[in-house]
Amino acid sequence: MGIEKSLARYVNAAVAHGEAIQNGNYKVANKQHDVIMKSLHKLYVAGKRGEALSALLDHRDPHVRGWAATHLININTEKAIQVLEALIDEGGLVGFEAETTLKLWKECKLKIP
Repeated sequence: MGIEKSLARYVNAAVAHGEAIQNGNYKVANKQHDVIMKSLHKLYVAGKRGEALSALLDHRDPHVRGWAATHLININTEKAIQVLEALIDEGGLVGFEAETTLKLWKECKLKIP
């Protein structure tokens, strides 16, 4: 699978995961989480994780920005924190997820594959 296809799958799964979480559909959310992680692994193996995900930090969908920021927090820390803080300011479930991610990262409890 090419980089573009892996990135597209990552984006689509991040959007679907966010919608599933908001709708309380944990089965769909879990499935989409698996797709996100598999796509992330393929980007990592190809040596393109940082480059590919950095482009998503400005994505129109907040769930995509949140996942990308989470997976880049140890690579592009300053920008990832800015994105997470902006999501916190947006509030709602996305803001809560961003706040939790940032808190766990600051406590060195966030495990990034």
